[in-house]
Amino acid sequence: MIIVNAISGILYFFFYHPPTFEMKHKRRSKMQVFKDFDFIGCLLFTAGLLLFVMGLSWGGSLYAWKSGYVPCSQSICKWRRITDADSVVLIDTLSGP
Repeated sequence: MIIVNAISGILYFFFYHPPTFEMKHKRRSKMQVFKDFDFIGCLLFTAGLLLFVMGLSWGGSLYAWKSGYVPCSQSICKWRRITDADSVVLIDTLSGP
């Protein structure tokens, strides 16, 4: 296994040359990319993912699957289905029909 890792490391060093920032963003500066970054969306995504993973790790070990902590932490991080006919359901991956 060590030999395979050594060979893959050597091949990675010699043959993998990713594009630089200037090659990928020819018309935009680093400051413009920084200004366009969605910090609030990244924070909300991280918080939702954290709640979902906490619910998965709590289920069955720290709390029972049907206790209030597990489903509550998993239902906070998803969009709930709205009964209004004009509304658009964006994400409904965890709940059933």
